[in-house]
Amino acid sequence: MSLQQTPPPASPSPNEGKIEALAVYALYLVSWPTVGTLGLAGLIIAYLARGRAAPWVRTHLDKEIRLFWLTLAWVIGGVVLLAVVGTILLPILGLGLLFWLGIGVYLTVVGIWFHVSGVIGLLRLLDNRAADESLPASGKSA
Repeated sequence: MSLQQTPPPASPSPNEGKIEALAVYALYLVSWPTVGTLGLAGLIIAYLARGRAAPWVRTHLDKEIRLFWLTLAWVIGGVVLLAVVGTILLPILGLGLLFWLGIGVYLTVVGIWFHVSGVIGLLRLLDNRAADESLPASGKSA
């Protein structure tokens, strides 16, 4: 009777999950016209991929997840605040157009922040760098 040796498990690739992180950034960057629908798809991909991702890639996936939830919180919080202020000021001052203009400007600023953060993260990912400067770099030798 011979003992069969099972081969050791393959070591994970130093870039494991990079394609998924790249796909999430791409979905985030084209999500504006879809009113966040593609962003939601990116969020799901990020959650599914981060368990098996290389540590430096996981920083990107964690950042992408955090970026989605922060943006959603800012959008909901800002719109609710503007709606409350608007319902108080509209009857008193009759500033209906100004109220809608304020919501539009606010959502535009949040959208620009979301996309700039996505571009910065994407550039760091393409350069094989962690999402946060204080974290160690990828498997790239220094």
